[in-house]
Amino acid sequence: MTDPARLALGGRLGLAVLSAGAVALALWSMGGPRTGQAEVRDKARMEDLQRLARFVRCVANADEGTLPETLAPDGRCMSAPPLTDRFDGTPYRYEVTSPRGFSLCAGFERTETLRVYGETGRMFDPDTGCLNVTIEAYQRGE
Repeated sequence: MTDPARLALGGRLGLAVLSAGAVALALWSMGGPRTGQAEVRDKARMEDLQRLARFVRCVANADEGTLPETLAPDGRCMSAPPLTDRFDGTPYRYEVTSPRGFSLCAGFERTETLRVYGETGRMFDPDTGCLNVTIEAYQRGE
């Protein structure tokens, strides 16, 4: 016959192994704490790019529709736009792509997890880490 104490120990051991396996599976599927931290950093970078896009639009409107050549503080709009990645100090990349278009790029860690709810004229390219923006034509008097 089997010993009830031995059966209870085996059941508890099995439950412990099953629980540990479930935790390991959850960490593997979600990536663990480091993955979560990378996602938080990427969200902050995207927020910075969105703010910079609004800043560039403001400067262009103040300059009768002309996009700025480079990103620099401008008291007419935002006195201190986020020009560098707050986590590693890397400057955000800015490039004028057309008379009405520009790109703002950052070094994202996990672009596949970013949720980008773009505004009209904005599209995020996860392959390049760039937010591509087209602004409406300038109209005098706005």
